Amino acid sequence: MLFEYPFAQAAHFWTLKDGKVIGFQQYLDTQQLNDALNKYHK
Repeated sequence: MLFEYPFAQAAHFWTLKDGKVIGFQQYLDTQQLNDALNKYHK
């Protein structure tokens, strides 16, 4: 196994204005997370 703990893929969306971060959004594959947690906690 590549990782010891469960994981799910995520994407991060940053909004910048004048070189500064003004927003951040994280998107997570919730099905992957659910599957990984169920496998890890059995």
